[in-house]
Amino acid sequence: MFQPTVFRPEDLRRPFGQFGPLKDIYLPKDYYSGEPRGFGFVQYVDPADAADAKYHMDGQILLGRELTVVFAEENRKKPTEMRSRERRCYNFSLYLLLVLFLNFTD
Repeated sequence: MFQPTVFRPEDLRRPFGQFGPLKDIYLPKDYYSGEPRGFGFVQYVDPADAADAKYHMDGQILLGRELTVVFAEENRKKPTEMRSRERRCYNFSLYLLLVLFLNFTD
């Protein structure tokens, strides 16, 4: 059976950190199974660095996976927010996050 590549935050720190200081790297896992969900967030201190990283890293291969890099539409949710069944309005800060879709290459 094919084993997917499991990314760790340290695997993304160097390639994405070359564009500027990073504030956070988050690779969510399924709450129930603990398996990686196949995407992640890279947060930069400076939005200009995030734009630069998106331009240069979209489509790149990392650990045998093609990266699709897009800007997140909202901030990542905390685990308590993910478990909550209620819909709430959240105030989102102005920093940019990059969402990484970690695609397999064949």
